[in-house]
Amino acid sequence: MKFPKTWFSTPLSGSARAAEGRIRNVFQKNKKRPPLWLMSLCAAACLLCGSLVSCQARAAQPEEGAPQPAPAASLPAEPAGEPADLLRREGDREILDSLLPREALDALGGSVTRTVLDEQFLLDGLEIAACAAYDGYPRFRFALGVTDQATGEARAPVFTASCSGRMPQVTCFTWQDKECVLYVLNSMSQGFSFGEAGVVSFDGERLSWEWPVEGDVLDETSQAHADYQAYWEHRLALTAPGGVDVFSENQDFGPYPGSPVQWTLENGYFFYPSETDTLPIGVYYQVRAWLEEFTRDGHNPYQAVNTSALWSVQSLMKLEPFGLEGEQRLYLLARSDGLTPQYFSAYLTMVPGESVRADAFAVGSWEEVCALSDPADQGKTPEEHLKSVLLGESTFLSERGLTTLEQFTRTVYGGMDRGQSRFTLVDLDGDGALEAAVQLGADLSNITSYEILHWHSGTVYGYERGLRSFNVLKTDGTFVFSSGAADGGVGKLSFEGAQCAERELLRHMPGGAGWEDMVYLADGNAVTKAEYDAASAREDQKPEAVWYDLTPENISRLFS
Repeated sequence: MKFPKTWFSTPLSGSARAAEGRIRNVFQKNKKRPPLWLMSLCAAACLLCGSLVSCQARAAQPEEGAPQPAPAASLPAEPAGEPADLLRREGDREILDSLLPREALDALGGSVTRTVLDEQFLLDGLEIAACAAYDGYPRFRFALGVTDQATGEARAPVFTASCSGRMPQVTCFTWQDKECVLYVLNSMSQGFSFGEAGVVSFDGERLSWEWPVEGDVLDETSQAHADYQAYWEHRLALTAPGGVDVFSENQDFGPYPGSPVQWTLENGYFFYPSETDTLPIGVYYQVRAWLEEFTRDGHNPYQAVNTSALWSVQSLMKLEPFGLEGEQRLYLLARSDGLTPQYFSAYLTMVPGESVRADAFAVGSWEEVCALSDPADQGKTPEEHLKSVLLGESTFLSERGLTTLEQFTRTVYGGMDRGQSRFTLVDLDGDGALEAAVQLGADLSNITSYEILHWHSGTVYGYERGLRSFNVLKTDGTFVFSSGAADGGVGKLSFEGAQCAERELLRHMPGGAGWEDMVYLADGNAVTKAEYDAASAREDQKPEAVWYDLTPENISRLFS
């Protein structure tokens, strides 16, 4: 079997992050400080009461009308009235009835909601699916199984487990040519936290565990089952970019027998690519260890003292240039796994192997942490800010969240490097200020999408446009759009603050009788075909924008 990468792996090639464990002791400190048990109980009470988290170093609220990035997946609070199923697609109800029938949910109280968390399609009309049911406490019942796509019927024994206070986390991915599911199930109750996690595939007959043990954990007489129980007796896992961070109990924190233990970062296991693969050896672990210390006595989801293992790292992005010596800059995003998640974001300056410093940070809702500004961007002109975003030195607020251009292309478009993208600078709305447009595609003959970058009030905003909705860009900012073979025209963008709108200058489309009854519009007014063709010909005569390879040399030259 090919084992997952860990900090203790010594690769001959591939990601540098796989070898982080070799130097982890450089960063780790021995912590003997006992917890303040009274505050731990208060933290637990806050959890049970569902208290909201106040924002530290609170960022400015996003401007009204600005594009609101979608947060990571979360579950809504307990619905009022009758039990409900959250259905994302056709077939979900059959999966829920097969893997989590309501008659098996007696342990949950009040109104119980069921939902499919994620699924991965297999061969022969099967899919491996993960589901959860939860009440208002919240207590969760988790199920993982293989079902028939057509009927939803379970085709193998189902793995079920329970947790409370912390939402199940699920990721589907392909590993070693197998369709796999990573699950993380943690609980918190009265200051105590515990949990389990695993990577599961389907061997054609049964669920098969790939990590942390190999074999059939469902068979209670098997060695795999015994090893699985023993492994998680004193460990806890949190999701991380590419896999999980594993923590072990640290009894040194307990001032009396049986007191809630604290958790110490032990190792990491990584199963699929992430942006942290490009970081130098040791950087991720150093930042992960810093996050534990920085949020131990505050800046955590419960604003409690002496806490640990509460933040799951969602991303850690380098702000280029990034070297092995001297101060380096990164952007960190983490989240809690409560029913209503809280988020932590920070702009960091670090010296690899020595120190990490938060230059700015925020704790709060998704909108609050996305509004956090990079101190390094303060005082920059709009052109300087756009340039630093294109160079990867600054973040921008896309419709998917705060990100860098490298991370945006990696996450959304399959990890393309900069040599496969191009950019241009055009005043898109005619206000005298330049916007940047970036072509994102697998190669220059197959552009798949565009990202429009617009500066407003100290922030660079990003707006996604598909190939057919933003094509043949002209130097005056006009472009061609198409909704079908006989439906399209010429458009122009406008910006009101951070809000982006599109105006149709020319439009042709089928009328009530179809293609035989075409409608022609100019600025929203009906015109004849001859008038439309003349306006379209004038548009064709305009010079097209010049696109350049997205390289530091070209970026610096165009902004000089």
